[in-house]
Amino acid sequence: MMLRGFGYSAYLATTAGLLAMASGCGDDATPDKDTGRDATVETAVETTPDGGETVGMTGEIEGRWAMVETQTALVTTQILGTQVQTSVSYYLADFAAGKLSVTLCDWITDDDAHLTTTRMGDKVLASLTPLVRTYTVTPDGTGFSFEAKKGYTLRGVELEHIDTDPMPTAGTDATVTDQDGDGKPGITLVVQGTITGTLYVAHRHIAALNGTLQSDERISGLTTWTTEQSIFGSEPQLLADQNPVAVTHPDGSKSHFVMVKVDAADSCASINAARSTLFP
Repeated sequence: MMLRGFGYSAYLATTAGLLAMASGCGDDATPDKDTGRDATVETAVETTPDGGETVGMTGEIEGRWAMVETQTALVTTQILGTQVQTSVSYYLADFAAGKLSVTLCDWITDDDAHLTTTRMGDKVLASLTPLVRTYTVTPDGTGFSFEAKKGYTLRGVELEHIDTDPMPTAGTDATVTDQDGDGKPGITLVVQGTITGTLYVAHRHIAALNGTLQSDERISGLTTWTTEQSIFGSEPQLLADQNPVAVTHPDGSKSHFVMVKVDAADSCASINAARSTLFP
């Protein structure tokens, strides 16, 4: 284990009480369509009382990082009405040459009643490829601001125009893929708790990150995101029949991220094992 950083702390899963569904809470499947600038790195300085300058953070963030992202939604179902739902994603992130590449390591969602959780199985996680997007680090007073520009993620579906093509409504649509290779359309999510089952979905997720550097080894801020999901079936059928509707929580402070720098040799396995230390 060579984790160095210490931090504090979608795929959106629309699970509510006895019912569950899930959609994207993060950026990790398909390269985005960003056209932003490459990263800007300069040295921040602080002014001393006598007018001199002391060198502070460098703003240099290239290297390997661990990231936790929390996304909060309001989910409405026919039986339980509207509940608050939180999805937490853990990532391996690499900054290099003005690009940010993120790989999803684990994802779990829970409703505010703590009755049902939804997760991705190992086959789904193994089928995901990194999302590459542009970012900027900009001097801001005595520190630095951070922005990862809007990225688009697809799971269980292939669209020619990732940002504008309509999502499929049936598992037999030509755009739907069996991404995790389990014989079911889309990707399969595992629901556990008061009700247990599997849900077959595809989704498009859009997210952007905006924050600040607390140091050259820690970044935190807010996530702005939306999601679309198609449900193709479930076992038991009750899960799909509820057709939950999810919207981003109106309180933007409830969707946020933290990144901490780790060793270049670290992996998803080591980040998952150490996440309670990295993100207490």
